[in-house]
Amino acid sequence: MIPFHHLKPDRWVCLAGSMALLLSGCSSDEVPLGTVSGHVTKAGTPQKGLSVIFEPVEGGRGSEGLTDASGYYELGFAARKGAILGKHNVTVEVKEHTNEAGIVTRPAEKFLSAERDVQSGSNNFDFDVAEKGEKQ
Repeated sequence: MIPFHHLKPDRWVCLAGSMALLLSGCSSDEVPLGTVSGHVTKAGTPQKGLSVIFEPVEGGRGSEGLTDASGYYELGFAARKGAILGKHNVTVEVKEHTNEAGIVTRPAEKFLSAERDVQSGSNNFDFDVAEKGEKQ
């Protein structure tokens, strides 16, 4: 193998072009997504600060959102909004909190596990969390 510093300038252009073509197929911008949003409530009361996580059943990158004061969430996928099309395992939880020393100050709490099917276009999934770990 020839060390890179021994390559002629025209070879660098060829190598750089080949790498660009190779990496262009790996962009998350090319993955088809459906937008996903909704509300999380508990007995009708909006829940703030809960993570809503969609993990594709078939594998791949998941999507996540955080509920605001009105219980509203919107999923994000890399730098885009939405989730991969298809069936997802859904979790609604409070993530573990740690202090600066890495000590857990609040353990994670899972409130809901469910399955939803994300379609092309707009998807609205509302969740009512009751007791921890309830399946919907």
